[in-house]
Amino acid sequence: MSRTVPPWFLVFGAAVVVIVALLAFRRGGEDAAQPDPSTAAQTGPGAASGDAGAAAGAASASGTPTAGLEALGSPQDNAANRIQRHAEAFGLEPGSALMLKNVSVQGDLQHYRYGQSHLGVPVEGVGLTLTEDARGRIDNVFGQPARGLNRPIPTIAPKLDAQAAIPLALKAWLGEDYARFAPRDEAAILVVYVGPSDAHLAYRVTFSADSSPKGGPTSPWVLVDANSGAILSREENLQTLGG
Repeated sequence: MSRTVPPWFLVFGAAVVVIVALLAFRRGGEDAAQPDPSTAAQTGPGAASGDAGAAAGAASASGTPTAGLEALGSPQDNAANRIQRHAEAFGLEPGSALMLKNVSVQGDLQHYRYGQSHLGVPVEGVGLTLTEDARGRIDNVFGQPARGLNRPIPTIAPKLDAQAAIPLALKAWLGEDYARFAPRDEAAILVVYVGPSDAHLAYRVTFSADSSPKGGPTSPWVLVDANSGAILSREENLQTLGG
């Protein structure tokens, strides 16, 4: 036995279907408008600056000022270029180089103390100092490097060896019978000696003795010409408690 469905029931059912569809459509639009949490960190002003913005943000978080950060460069670049920059500040000639002796820090300033070398050999008696700020700007330069060394010393080719220079220095300081003073700790180092009129390749000979022709202990420096064996300079370097 069949039953006829009233027309009002069909209209009511169709209306319900339409309302449900509208609600579903509206909810889907609201979900699409919400940002995906996985991509939210990549949106906004920071996304335009990319890695540079992230680096600046990290520097600010650590307390490092970001202004001028690019000028500082990487520590590797600074280490590689610092000596060259300082050599240019002193106006070193080809063949000469700086030999770092000491670095001290005072506030925002770094103080560098250098010696000089020529073709890899230390130049006797040259002291150079330079001060720069935290950004690598040179604040002060003091001292004069030796110049014109390539003419008298174009190559490093001593005619005498270190062992030949030691007895020459002992004789010059202690006399022909130097053995009776029992010298000890003898050493000879190849250096460049800048004399009153010219530069020489020389050995700086050092030794100690408990007695000497002058009657007391001694510990001198004697500079021996590495080619002729001539005595270029000599001085006492004995260190006492009184300085």
